Order: sequence, then C-alpha cells, then structure tokens
Amino acid sequence: MSESVVVKDLKKMEVFTCVLCPFCGTACDDIEVHVEDGKIKTVKNACALGKATYMHYQEDMATPRIHGQPATMEQCIDAAAEILANAKYPLIYGLDSTELSAQRKAIKLAELIGANIDHTSSV
Repeated sequence: MSESVVVKDLKKMEVFTCVLCPFCGTACDDIEVHVEDGKIKTVKNACALGKATYMHYQEDMATPRIHGQPATMEQCIDAAAEILANAKYPLIYGLDSTELSAQRKAIKLAELIGANIDHTSSV
C-alpha cells in the first residue's frame, strides 16, 4: 500500500505500509518504509538487519557485476560457472531471501556438482 502525504517543505513523501521484509527467514510483513525524492528516509517496525539493508540500498548496485564492475548477465553466469567448476569444496550459501523455485534450482545445482548447502541461520 502507498499513501502520499505532503510535508512542510512541500517535498512529496510516500509511505509504504505492510511491506514484506525479505532479508531473513522471519519474513516480517508489517514494515513501513518512507520514501522522499526516490530515496528511503525512514524504516519502521524492522529489525536491525532489515532496517540497515533498506537504509543502505544502492540503486546503482542493482545491476550484474563482476569484481564490482558492471557486466552482462551472461558474463556473470560464466564467471560463476568457472568458480564452481574450479572449486574443491563448492558451497551454495545464503538462500534465505531467495524465492522457493530458485532455491529448488540451487539444490539441483548442488546435487549436480557435489556442493554443500548452508543457510545463514547456521552461523
């Protein structure tokens, strides 16, 4: 949901309520995010991890990258395949904010290459 309100300096503030937080397995669904001029200004009802992740979102980092440099999706897939092919002990880790069908594919990949699967709740 989104509500628009006008604040004193006439900047448009959008308030998104009932936001689902995808950053851990708890899946809180009562997060409130305040956005002004296209930037997240306030996050309410989130734990420290959720709040920090929302507050430090960087739009320019939401593109495929290799060693911090922009790359095509194909280049990223090739680089990941090379890393996995050369790994002595491959590990698939950190699927806590990954949707279920992608997790299934990760499990199939782990079975194919003999990888271990781990989750952030184990640390």
